[in-house]
Amino acid sequence: MFLFLPIVLGCYYLLPGREAKNLWLVAASLLFYAFSGLWYVLLLLFSVFCN
Repeated sequence: MFLFLPIVLGCYYLLPGREAKNLWLVAASLLFYAFSGLWYVLLLLFSVFCN
């Protein structure tokens, strides 16, 4: 967690445009939940596609 957050925030502020930043946050979120298990990634993707 102490390494993940600074990397994600650093990349976020380096990316140009709102769309690139949003895509980066989605990808980072999926990667973060993947550390806990595949089930949480599937649940998150299901939630995103239902909304």
